[in-house]
Amino acid sequence: MMLKNLIKKSIFNSREILFYESRQMQGFIQLLMKPRNNGGQWTVDERNELRNYFKYMSIYIPFLIIFLMPGGFFFLPVLSSVLDRRRVRRVQSEVPVLTAGKAFHS
Repeated sequence: MMLKNLIKKSIFNSREILFYESRQMQGFIQLLMKPRNNGGQWTVDERNELRNYFKYMSIYIPFLIIFLMPGGFFFLPVLSSVLDRRRVRRVQSEVPVLTAGKAFHS
């Protein structure tokens, strides 16, 4: 728990640099937020792509090297929760579908 809080504080302190760097790397935030947005899991290729992003960013933000260590991917939800700009987490809900003027829930 203490390590989680330390990582969270470090991420929060470097948040602006992380946002700047993530804007330079197309697709990083979308890939990082994939489990938060739709509950999906990262594929092996996506994990490798995230590792490459972290290798690059750890040059500017050294504490990000923790995500490259064995077991470091367990801390990714902490990173995505700090970087998520939404106040409320997106929930999966039924979306009404309009068909011939009537609403049906899919």
